Amino acid sequence: MRPRLRRAFDRFSDISPLSDIEAAKKIHADGIQILIDLKGFTQATRTSILALRPAPLQVNYLGYPRTLGDGLCDYIVTDSFVTPCASAVDYAESHAVLPHSYQPRGRHGLIRVCRRAPRWGCRRVASSSAVSIRLSNSRQRFSTSGADCSTWRRTACVAVGLARSRGQFA
Repeated sequence: MRPRLRRAFDRFSDISPLSDIEAAKKIHADGIQILIDLKGFTQATRTSILALRPAPLQVNYLGYPRTLGDGLCDYIVTDSFVTPCASAVDYAESHAVLPHSYQPRGRHGLIRVCRRAPRWGCRRVASSSAVSIRLSNSRQRFSTSGADCSTWRRTACVAVGLARSRGQFA
């Protein structure tokens, strides 16, 4: 799988041997604009990299469907079963809600967003493809199918649209 991923991207950097501070510096120096954490508070986590804020937009996805706390991530990718819109007030992150399941299964559909404060409610956000997307996984090696990569790409494009709507980057 690793050789396939290396071929799929313009640049591939292995940060697993780096300390968390060195990894954060590398992420920042490489110009990563969207950092997606797949582990959260689970075994062998590197959540402390998020605390250093190496990327302008940080997203909690897949491995830990709970809040990571204030300041670590801007968004959590979720679904309405795991985190109903009414629970947005209990999360530090804004919710990017996938329509069926937050687990990648290649389903198509729109994503709605639950902002932190309940007064914002839910709204639909259009995706954008005008930004170069880099996906990062600092710890786990696992199989990723073409359908999974397609789902990741759509999720990242929605995150770009959300960040632009919040004025986080042009």
